[in-house]
Amino acid sequence: MVLTDSQQQVLSNVVNSRIFLQGPAGCGKTTTAVRYLQRLLQQGISTSSILVLTPQRTLSLPYSSAMSETAHFHGHPVSMLTMGGLARRMTALYWPLVKDLVGFGEPNKPPSFLTLESAQYFMAFLVSPLMDQGYFSTLTMDRNRLYSQIIDNLNKSAIIGFPHTEIAERLKSAWVGDSSQLRVFDDVQSCVNLFRAFCLKNNLLDYSLQIEIFNHLIWPSQLCRGYLSKTYHHLIYDNCEEDPPFVHDIMREWLPGFDSALIIFDENAGFRRFLGADPNSALSLLPLCDKHLNSDKTFTSSKNLQELSIGLTLPLNKTTNLDIQSLREVLIVPEEELRFYPLMLDWVTAKIQALIAEGTPPSQIVILAPYISDMLRFSLMQRMNDAQVPVRSHRPSRASAAAGAP
Repeated sequence: MVLTDSQQQVLSNVVNSRIFLQGPAGCGKTTTAVRYLQRLLQQGISTSSILVLTPQRTLSLPYSSAMSETAHFHGHPVSMLTMGGLARRMTALYWPLVKDLVGFGEPNKPPSFLTLESAQYFMAFLVSPLMDQGYFSTLTMDRNRLYSQIIDNLNKSAIIGFPHTEIAERLKSAWVGDSSQLRVFDDVQSCVNLFRAFCLKNNLLDYSLQIEIFNHLIWPSQLCRGYLSKTYHHLIYDNCEEDPPFVHDIMREWLPGFDSALIIFDENAGFRRFLGADPNSALSLLPLCDKHLNSDKTFTSSKNLQELSIGLTLPLNKTTNLDIQSLREVLIVPEEELRFYPLMLDWVTAKIQALIAEGTPPSQIVILAPYISDMLRFSLMQRMNDAQVPVRSHRPSRASAAAGAP
C-alpha cells in the first residue's frame, strides 16, 4: 500500500504523541495502525505496555495476525481487549475489594463470568416457567428471541447508565402502540429483576453486571487507575465510533495518561447504533489529541462504487433527490416495474445467474437486505438452490446457515 501524507505522519510520530486519524472505510487506517504497532516494537517498546482497544474482538484480528508474524518482541503479548474484556479482567483482579459492596450471596467465593450464551441459558431457566404461567401471552415471538431481547435491555441499561429497575418505565414512555400491550413491559421488568437477583445470589456476572461494577466501583478507584496507568503506556484505539458513550467517557479520563496514542475514527460508520454505538460521542476524544489527521484516499472501492455511495447517501440525508440516470453505470434498475414480491426475487435470481454465467464467482456476490424475514430467507435460498447457485445466509439474530459451498 502506498502511504498517504497523513499516514506517513502517523508513522513518524509513534512516541510522545496522541494522534486522531479519521477517514472513510478502505483508506488504510487499520493498516497504518498495524504498522504503527510494529514501529513501536521496533523502537524497543515492551509489548506488555501496549493496549489495543476495539469495540469487538474480531476487529483486533489484523493486530494479532501482525504480532504472529513479528519475529521479535519484548515481554508478554500485546493486550488486545474490548472495554467489556477490560471490565471483566479488572473485576476479577479487584474482586476482593468489591465483593461486599454489590450484594452477592456468596462473597467469599470467586465469581463466575457469563457469556451471552450462558446468560441466555439462565434467562431461559428463569423465564420459561413464567411463560407457562401466562407471561408474554400477547406476544408471538420465538422464546429464544425473547430471552435475548430481555438480556439486550438489561445490557443497554448498563451501558447507558440508568438502573435496571427503570427498564419497564422507559420502555412504556417510548411505546406508541396499543395500550393493552403495556403489560408486556411489566413482564420484562419482572424477568429482569428475577435474573439480576439470581445472578447476585449465585455470584454470576453477566455483561450488564460486569459493566455496572466496573463503571461505579472499579474505574473510579485510584487503585485501579494507578494499576492501569503503570501497566499501559501506549494505546491503539480502533473503530472508536462503534463503542457506546460510557467507553468514550472512560477514555477521555484515561487518554492524557498515555505516552502515545493512536485513535482511529471511521467516517460514515457507527453501524452498531442498535447496540449503543455513538460516533458523535467518539469525536469528543479529538480535542485531547495533539494531531488530527485525515485520510481520504480509499484503496478498496472503485470510483463508480464511491459515486454510488454518495448518490444513495445524499437523498437519505434529504439534501438532494436521487438521480437514477447518473448512476446507471453502477446501479442496475429493473426496466419494468416489479409490482409483486415474487417478481423481485425472480429478477434478483436472474441477475445472479447472469453474473455467474459471465464468470463472476458466487463468493463475490452479496445480496443485502435491511431486514431478512424467514419468508425472504426461505424464498431466496429456495431460488438459489433451484438455480444450483451455492449460497450462505447470515443475520444477527441467528447463526449462519449454509446451502452448498460459498
